[in-house]
Amino acid sequence: AVVSTQSTGDKFTANLAPGEEREVTRYSYQSSVVLPPEVSVQDMLEGKSRPQQRCGCGWPPNLLVPRGTRNGMRANLFVLAGNWEEEGVDPRAALPGSVSYCGKTGAPYPDKRPMGFPFDRITNFVSAWDLSSKLPICSMTDVTITFLE
Repeated sequence: AVVSTQSTGDKFTANLAPGEEREVTRYSYQSSVVLPPEVSVQDMLEGKSRPQQRCGCGWPPNLLVPRGTRNGMRANLFVLAGNWEEEGVDPRAALPGSVSYCGKTGAPYPDKRPMGFPFDRITNFVSAWDLSSKLPICSMTDVTITFLE
């Protein structure tokens, strides 16, 4: 069977040595798929807002991860690592806001690979599990998302 899906996730940089294993913490407000914060009416009345070039695409931060259930909702986490020095159009540039979906306003898409890579093409992998088991730059694991009040 051949599987083709479209998906683009968060893009960020973390310096890792070859073979290094460590936990990388990423907060929702740092994500490259979130909408920039909206300017409040109060900010406008107080003159705190400045006109911004905005593309208006991305996810609200509260929708990045499902809220889960009290008993725990099973999900899969897929991670694809790469060498941003080789794959980034401008590897030293910041990736703020929703650049994973829109790119940067007035600039090229920040990744040299196509949007949605590697899910932007038909492959011989039968699932994301199959892909992650055969490519050393991928990993996939089961996770449980639990809603806590």
